[in-house]
Amino acid sequence: MLKTRETRVEERKEEKRSEKRDRILRAAEAIFLDKGFHAASMNEIAEAADVSTPHLYNFYASKAALALAVQLKMGQETFDALKTAMSAGKKNPSCESIFDSRRSSLMLTILTECTRNPDIKEKITENGARLRAMISEAGGISQDDQEG
Repeated sequence: MLKTRETRVEERKEEKRSEKRDRILRAAEAIFLDKGFHAASMNEIAEAADVSTPHLYNFYASKAALALAVQLKMGQETFDALKTAMSAGKKNPSCESIFDSRRSSLMLTILTECTRNPDIKEKITENGARLRAMISEAGGISQDDQEG
């Protein structure tokens, strides 16, 4: 089936948007890891991602929303590395980065924000449920199995 010109244009737009979102997440993670959540600013994240600050807000409504996206990205990376290591049955160098103390510290900071912001608490709970489902599926464990 041939794609229409409009379809190709929309696909290119979405691809560029996705690349920009990835750039923003990488920049935010680096700045959060370097300076911490509270000291980081949306302006410096936008600058590091090579987007304008208003454009950054088109992707993420707040620094908290951006931090949650970083938290989900980091959780997915952790899950992917562990899944790869489990399937390989041997030590996997890609797992080393998931245990980096700065990443753990950032995750803890984001989790601590749950005590101040009910929206963050709700999203963290959703992210946790999503990761638990992925781990259960990968390990063939029922989500109701508390011991598993």
